[in-house]
Amino acid sequence: MGIMENISQQPMTVEQTQETQIPTTEQIKPKKPVIFPFLTALLIILAFFLGYFFNKQTPVVSENITSDQAELAENPETSTATPIAPVTQKIETEFLFTVDPNKDVSHDLQAWLLTLNGDKKQIELPDFYSVFKYPNSSKVFFTKNPAPSQADVSGTIYIKDILNGETKEYELIKHPKPEVNESITINSLSNIAPDGSMLVYGVFFSEACPPMTIEPGFEGGFGPCEPSSEPNLPNGDYLYDFVTKTNISLGESVIVSKWDLENKKLYFISMEYQKNGLKVMDLMTKQISMVHPADTFGYGATPFLKSNFIVKIEGQTGDVPGQASSSVLGLYNLNTKETKVLDSGRWADIQPFASVSPEESKFLYMRSNLDGQNRAIDSLHYYDFKTGQIKRATPESKTSSYSIYGWWLDESTFVTSVNETGSTHDNGKSYLVKIDLVNEQLTKLTDGNVYRFNQN
Repeated sequence: MGIMENISQQPMTVEQTQETQIPTTEQIKPKKPVIFPFLTALLIILAFFLGYFFNKQTPVVSENITSDQAELAENPETSTATPIAPVTQKIETEFLFTVDPNKDVSHDLQAWLLTLNGDKKQIELPDFYSVFKYPNSSKVFFTKNPAPSQADVSGTIYIKDILNGETKEYELIKHPKPEVNESITINSLSNIAPDGSMLVYGVFFSEACPPMTIEPGFEGGFGPCEPSSEPNLPNGDYLYDFVTKTNISLGESVIVSKWDLENKKLYFISMEYQKNGLKVMDLMTKQISMVHPADTFGYGATPFLKSNFIVKIEGQTGDVPGQASSSVLGLYNLNTKETKVLDSGRWADIQPFASVSPEESKFLYMRSNLDGQNRAIDSLHYYDFKTGQIKRATPESKTSSYSIYGWWLDESTFVTSVNETGSTHDNGKSYLVKIDLVNEQLTKLTDGNVYRFNQN
């Protein structure tokens, strides 16, 4: 089956009009015919210089300059605004991964960069908790490790430019009560817009628990305690815009599916019970609408921006009377409302995640099997639109578990992490691998000390 028909899209354009002022003069009849040619030449020269002068004064503002920057350029004495949007600068492809050298110390992590030729270098980050970077961007997004007392937990994110070493911090959210802590999380690299202008993050508000009398023999723990709810500041996921410095509450927990920056849209999976499905936010108006509602509990979906299809995974546990255990992978036609089933199995055999290649000629998905210790062994498979066939992307194994969180180098090359025991939380036996789908080859890129790659 070939690539599906494209959806007609109206590109957003901004028309700029400039009026050129052409000086005009009245024709004056000379008193003496002798000086007429001289005056005519003088007027022509004067008109030429006036036209050049006015054209020279027409201001030109780069499309990458914010309104605050434009104001600063026009009124340098009255404006002190500085740009805060983390503009992405293209660099050589470098994959960021973390290692945990001291496994007995909680989150005593290191951040490393790996080039395609195998060069590695460590980057210094102050006591970070999670860290993300697009392979061709110079911007490193990270959050700091919260202190054991939780006293300095804040809704702050840090962005380091590895080209100049400069680190900037941005307070994303602040509770009105000073005693309340804001703990923020970023789930994966896909939560950050590719140009660094926006990100989706989760926040949990907490405060110190009041003194309690513990009865003798009590076993257990308390907290964290939550403050009284603020209607305008609920726990959950938010979209933060670095340019406008504004937050938009998504009202629930979500999984980011796709950024469509060209058309100013964000697709995400809603995790709200009985209201879940694939939704889209208009990044200009911040309005949210449903693209495809979920019919089952285990749901995942990714849109194809160049066609009228979405890849969707739906599953049900079979615990409900009248429902059979199942997981189904299909292509859903947004025009005809029809689904073509590509793969199926029992509950959780097919995980609700997919990764689409840059030109949308292929997509990867993940199947799971349990080993003898009930650990999930994840393998990657891919659907090729040109052939209409599904093939296995990773070798069959009872110990090697492959992650769907990775990066497409091109239409047929995917970089991801592998864990040799099946547990994604085994800190010492994971490594990065390059998967060549055309030649069916795997190339190991690192030693087995990778802690995280493209995910929290």
